[in-house]
Amino acid sequence: GKACDTALALAQMVAALRDMQGVGAARQGLAVAQDALGVDPSSAPAAAAGEGPQPGLPPPLAAIAAEVAHDASVAHGAVRAADAAVSDLLGVAHPAPHLDMGIRMEAQRRAVLTATARGDTDEAHTLGGQLFRACARAGMQVEAVQSLITLADTQLAAHHASGALRYALSCALHAASGHQDLVAAEACLLVAHTWLQLAPDQLREVLLLLQDALPLIMAHGSLQLRARAHALLADALAAGPHVGVSELRDRAPQLAALLEGGMQAYERMENWKEAAQQAYLLAQVMNALGRTDERDEAASEWQRLTAAAEQV
Repeated sequence: GKACDTALALAQMVAALRDMQGVGAARQGLAVAQDALGVDPSSAPAAAAGEGPQPGLPPPLAAIAAEVAHDASVAHGAVRAADAAVSDLLGVAHPAPHLDMGIRMEAQRRAVLTATARGDTDEAHTLGGQLFRACARAGMQVEAVQSLITLADTQLAAHHASGALRYALSCALHAASGHQDLVAAEACLLVAHTWLQLAPDQLREVLLLLQDALPLIMAHGSLQLRARAHALLADALAAGPHVGVSELRDRAPQLAALLEGGMQAYERMENWKEAAQQAYLLAQVMNALGRTDERDEAASEWQRLTAAAEQV
């Protein structure tokens, strides 16, 4: 009916805000959605995990509220709250096992992310394999291909670059053949990441690999994907085996833009730890170049972001 269509449209709005502008914007979108539906905000869950599903919200909005809560919890390193958010998301699904498969697979994917955040990479890889097989059995080919990125990330977290490369290459090939252009671009970024870990002196080759993927990522990728792209490129340009002061000086404008862009994106995701890391690298680069004013400004940002990370 009309109410269901309205709830679905509002959920899509909140998801778009989350993906493109971060969890803070998504929280604001949830408040707007609750107001539009006449839900009492005092009884609705804020986008913080573990408060249980909101009974007054229709299922599409309850699901996206749980997802936003999970995003924030993982960014904050709050794994118990992340576990609770996954339970909240599963609680939205219809009890019949073959209904709401999209919600079930998304909850499984987020369980993988939670295990990775906990540092349990073996469990994350096991859950990721289960996710891939469940998607394949359900005929969810798009989600099955996307799950290969999740598996690659579990391998990266475990410092198994060669294993991550295998999943990333598989994802890139399947996504390209299935015309999943943005997924293929994300897989390409992962291939570049693992390639640099395995062969850090092949920067030129990696940049050539990324030249087709980066415009799509920067124009249409999620905030998280854009942050990863900024961080990877900055790390590649600043931390190669043959990078000296002269190379840093030549690359300073690009490095500053990449590190500042990554810092801002991670901060909007409330991943203050990663944002602080970008500020720290920026301070190091400016210090190496003798640009003390810019170094001090970046160091001040690092202090601010580190303090924010310690408060969660």
